[in-house]
Amino acid sequence: MLTEKCVTALTRVFKICDMDGDGVWNEEEMQEFQERCYNTPLLPQAMEEVRNCIAKHLPHGVKETGITLDGYLYLNMMFIHRGRQEATWTVLRKFGYDDDLELAESYRAITKLQPAIHKAEISTQGTHYLLCLFSKFDRDQDDLLSDSEFQNLLSVSSKRMIGQDWYQSVETDAKFALTRRGFISLFQLTAYFNPVYTADILAHFGYSYQMAEPDLNSAFDVHKDAPWEANKSSKEQPRKVILCNVIGNRGAGKTSFMEGFLGRNLSLQSKFRDKIDTQSPLHIINQISVYNTLKFLILRRTREYNLDPKEMKSDVNCFIFDASSRESFVYVQKYYERYQMHFGSRSVPSLFVAAKSDLIHDDGKLLEEVKAYCFEKGILPPHIISVNVTTVPSDIYLELATLATYRGAKTRFRVPQFGPGGGSIRQRVSSFLEWLYRRKLVISGCVVVMAIVAGCGVVHIRRTNPAVLQDLRNFRLPMFALKA
Repeated sequence: MLTEKCVTALTRVFKICDMDGDGVWNEEEMQEFQERCYNTPLLPQAMEEVRNCIAKHLPHGVKETGITLDGYLYLNMMFIHRGRQEATWTVLRKFGYDDDLELAESYRAITKLQPAIHKAEISTQGTHYLLCLFSKFDRDQDDLLSDSEFQNLLSVSSKRMIGQDWYQSVETDAKFALTRRGFISLFQLTAYFNPVYTADILAHFGYSYQMAEPDLNSAFDVHKDAPWEANKSSKEQPRKVILCNVIGNRGAGKTSFMEGFLGRNLSLQSKFRDKIDTQSPLHIINQISVYNTLKFLILRRTREYNLDPKEMKSDVNCFIFDASSRESFVYVQKYYERYQMHFGSRSVPSLFVAAKSDLIHDDGKLLEEVKAYCFEKGILPPHIISVNVTTVPSDIYLELATLATYRGAKTRFRVPQFGPGGGSIRQRVSSFLEWLYRRKLVISGCVVVMAIVAGCGVVHIRRTNPAVLQDLRNFRLPMFALKA
C-alpha cells in the first residue's frame, strides 16, 4: 500500500501533468510525462499494455481518453509491489521531493534573490505561466475563476497557501469570481511583499515542470530595493510594481478610495463587506497603463496613529482627507511636513486627495485653503473625489502611478486660475512667472522672453532705421581685420 504522504505527492504530480485539467491523462500527456521523467519515449504497444493492466485490476482507473488519478496511483503501487521502487522515486525526485516526501528547499528557492536588498516581481515568463494556469482551471471558459475553480487550483497542493482576504485586494466581478487581471495582480502582490512565499506557491503548482526550467529564477525579475529614479539607468528589466502609501486619519475615506481602484463604488463595497467578514484590506492592487506601459499599482493603507516616517517608505504618497473636515486635513498636513522633514531631497512625490466631496458643506472654503497650501509647497492641487457615484473615476490612480514612474515630473501643467474678473495684467504676469519657477522652468522661460524681446527689437529697428541694422551686421568685420 502507498503511504498517505506518497499518495499526496503522486496526486500533485498527476494534477500538474494533466495539462488540460480534465482529470484524465491522455496519450499526449502520458508521452510527455514519460519523456520528461524517464528520458525515453513510451511506445504505442507499451502504452496499450499499461492501459490493459490497469483496466484488468481497476476498471474505473481507465477511461476512453486515458488513465485517471486512481489508475495512476494503482500503477505506482504495482511498481512498488514488483520491487521497482526506483520508477516511483525517479518521478518524485523530478518533482522536487526529498527523502521525507517534502519539497526540497533547493526546488522552492529563488537563488538570485537576496531579500535584504532586493524586491521581486513576477517576470514576463512567470506571467505567461500564470495565464496558462488560469486558463487550465477556468473550466467553463468564462474568463473568470469562480470560488470552486479557484479552490480546485489550490488543491494541486495540500498546503494552504492563500487566505480568503484576497477577495478584497484584487479585481473580481460582482459575484466575487476572480478575473485574469485580478489573478495576475494577486501573485504580483505576494511576490512584492513575500517573494519566498510566492516561490513556494509556484513550486507547488509545478512551474519548473510545466515551463521546462531547472529552477524558479525565470519566474521572477529581481531589482534592488531603491527608488524608481535610481532604477532608470540600470541594466535590469524595468520595474512594473509601484507602491503607494495611502495616509489619512480614521474616517477620511482611505478604504473606500482604495477599493475604488478596483472599480467598486460604495454600493459594491457594502456587498463585499456583507460577503466577507474581515477587516478592511491592508493592500489593494490592480493593473494600470502608464503611457502604454503596463504597471501594477499597490495602494497600502497606513495606520492612523503614531506613524513613523520610516514606515512611509514608498514610490509615491497619497495624503487623503475628508473634504468636509478641517481636522482631517490638519492630520495629513502634519504627516506630510514630518515626512518632508525626515527625507528631504530623498522624498518621493506626493498627492493630496479630498475625499467625500459629496459631503462638502462650507462652500469649498477648506478646499481653497488646501489649494493655496499645495501651491505654496510646489505640488499639484488636490484631487477632489467621491466614490458615492455609479462609476469611480480612474484618473487619480493614473496620476499616482505616473508621478512614481516619472519621479518628480508633473503629469499636468496647471496654470493658476483667476476669479471671474480674470485678474489684472500684473497679477497674471506675476502668477505666470511664479508658475514657471515652481516647475523649474524659469531658465527656459527667460530664454524665451529674451528671444521675443530681441526679435521685437530687430523688427522695430528694421522699420525705423535700416542703416543701424546694416551696421550691426557688419560689426564683426573690424575684428577679423585685426586678426588678419
